[in-house]
Amino acid sequence: MNFKRYARAMEARWEKASMREKFEMIALDYDNLKYRGGRETPFDEGDCSATVSGPLYLMGYDIRATADALYREIFTDKVTDYESRDDIMAVFYITKMPREHFGRTVPVGTATHVAPVVGRYVVLNAFDPIDLWTTKAVYEYYNKRGFDVVWRKLNFAQLILHHDAKDLLWGLDEELRKLRGC
Repeated sequence: MNFKRYARAMEARWEKASMREKFEMIALDYDNLKYRGGRETPFDEGDCSATVSGPLYLMGYDIRATADALYREIFTDKVTDYESRDDIMAVFYITKMPREHFGRTVPVGTATHVAPVVGRYVVLNAFDPIDLWTTKAVYEYYNKRGFDVVWRKLNFAQLILHHDAKDLLWGLDEELRKLRGC
């Protein structure tokens, strides 16, 4: 394969893409990767929030946050058009009872998992491996385990606010920083 030619073609495609298309292009780079908490490199391994934060970071926004922070601070707009081809969307899985999550107990109402929407009713679900799932399959999995399933779309003003403040940039993987050229 001629990787230099492929890279030029991808760069040309990138230049023509909408913000949502760019987000989905990068998110899909995480497909089939190994799940590893606290990692977000799209060619190696990542966790659920990496599949959302990683694309935003590589698009130029200084964001690396937990599923709960993304839910409360950036993906604050309710989805009304589940088939929108304009909105950046993610599905959040919210606790209905206190739960153990990565060594601590989180309260009711905490988003402990997130999956970016990468197609019509398709999400990138970060289990091992990170893989494409239908929203129905993920809904059924989490609903059976006592979670609320909430669709949200990106609030661009909130994204810019937190990008400028750099207050949601926690534990960024050095490799991701290098990919962005920082």
